[in-house]
Amino acid sequence: MKLAHKDIEKDNQACDPAQKADVAAVVMQEGLANLVLVTPAMTLLRAKVEVTIPRKRKGSCAQHDKALERFYEAVMQGILRHFNFDVVKCVLVASPGFVKDQFISYLFKEAVRQDCKILLENRSKFMVVHSSSGHKYSLKGQYSVHFLKV
Repeated sequence: MKLAHKDIEKDNQACDPAQKADVAAVVMQEGLANLVLVTPAMTLLRAKVEVTIPRKRKGSCAQHDKALERFYEAVMQGILRHFNFDVVKCVLVASPGFVKDQFISYLFKEAVRQDCKILLENRSKFMVVHSSSGHKYSLKGQYSVHFLKV
């Protein structure tokens, strides 16, 4: 029995829920980031990035800045590895405080520096929102507030 190309495509979509995820999210706080895909039925955790960030010390915060840069680089690599921008229509970047703003700034500076066309072409898909923490559960409140009202 021969399967048509259309049938194989449907099977692949059924087996891989990431093919239906039109919203991706990076829920983060300093040292912790959860990269998730949001489908109509569920939220899939694709990657969890944890980096130890030392406290700022009086007089020198070079270690703190270096650790933050390592963390942002790891999150950027996770986005490139786990998010399919052909399927994803929107990427939420959520965090408490200014972490989200610093990360977005870093992300696009590095995209320009590394000539990363995927990120530069999809820049308009990124949306910065506030969340209560960097854990996956804090996305639930944000998602319902911003998207279910539309």
